[in-house]
Amino acid sequence: MEAPLHLDVADAPPGGKAFWTRTSDGVRIRYGVWDGPAGQVFLFPGRTEYIEKYGRVITKLAARGLGCVVLDWRNQGLSDRAASTGHVEDYAEYQRDFDAVLAAATPPGGTENMHLLSHSMGGLIALRTLERGQRFKTAAHSAPMWGMGLAAPMRGVMKALSGIAPGLGLGQHKILGAKRGSYIQGANPNDNSLMSDPETAKWIQRQLNAHPELALGGPSWAWLKASHREIADLSAYPVPNLPTVTFLGDRETVVSSQVIDNRMAGPQNGELVMVTGAKHEVLMETPAIQTRVWAKLDTLWGVANTA
Repeated sequence: MEAPLHLDVADAPPGGKAFWTRTSDGVRIRYGVWDGPAGQVFLFPGRTEYIEKYGRVITKLAARGLGCVVLDWRNQGLSDRAASTGHVEDYAEYQRDFDAVLAAATPPGGTENMHLLSHSMGGLIALRTLERGQRFKTAAHSAPMWGMGLAAPMRGVMKALSGIAPGLGLGQHKILGAKRGSYIQGANPNDNSLMSDPETAKWIQRQLNAHPELALGGPSWAWLKASHREIADLSAYPVPNLPTVTFLGDRETVVSSQVIDNRMAGPQNGELVMVTGAKHEVLMETPAIQTRVWAKLDTLWGVANTA
C-alpha cells in the first residue's frame, strides 16, 4: 500500500514512492524506493531521522545511476509510534523493521547486489544486520553509533540511570536533559552539534516546520538502556570483511570517535576517513566537505557523477 511522501520539502529526484509494510510484531513501517540502473543503496538513517531528510542524498545517488531504499524506523518519521521518544525496549525491534522492508523492497539478486549506507544509530543497527549474516556489496558508515559521545564520567552516570529507570516504570520517559521537541528545530543553524552548513540546517528546519509529524524529541531511558546493551553486545564483533568506508568528522561530539577509531584500526576493517571540518552529519555538511565525501563513495561503489 502506498504511503505519504512529502516531496514538497524533500528535494528528492522524481520517480520515488513510499509504501507501508508490517513487521513480524505488527508495527507499520514506512519506506521509500527510488530505482536506479547502476544498482541500489539501502540506507539506514539515524535516530530522529526520516525519509525526506535524505532527499538531497538520494538526488546525489540518482546522479550516479544509483537507486535507494530508505525507511523510517519504528517510533520515528511516519512509521507507527508507541511513544514520542523513539522508544524501543531492544534493538532486535529495529532488525524486524529491516527484515520487513527487505522482504518488501529487495530487487532481483538480493542485497548482495546492494550497497549499505548508514548514519549514527543506523550504523549500530547496520552492524547487527551484518552480524546476522546479511550480505551487501559494500558498506559505508557515517559517524556510526558504536559508542556514546558523552565524556566518561557523564556516560557512566547516564548508563547507570538507564539501568535503573525502566525498572521504576520510567522506561518511556525522556532521559535527563532531553529536549521535548526535535533538537535541530531549536538549534542555531550557525552553531549546532550536527552540521556546520547553516543552509542545510535551515532546510531541515523548514521540513519539520512544514510537517511537524516528522519531528522527534529526546530519547527514552529504555532506548538508552537498549543502546548501551547493543553497543556492549557488538563490541567484540569485528567490522565485516567487505569493502567498507567509515566517515568520521574531526569535530564529532555526538558519538565516540575513539571507539570508531579503535574499531577501524585493523586492515581488514576497511578504511577510516577523517573528514576535516565536519561535525556529526558528514552527508549534510558544506558543499566542499560533501565533495570530498562523495568522491570517496564514488570510488567505493565504482560509479561516477553524471550530473
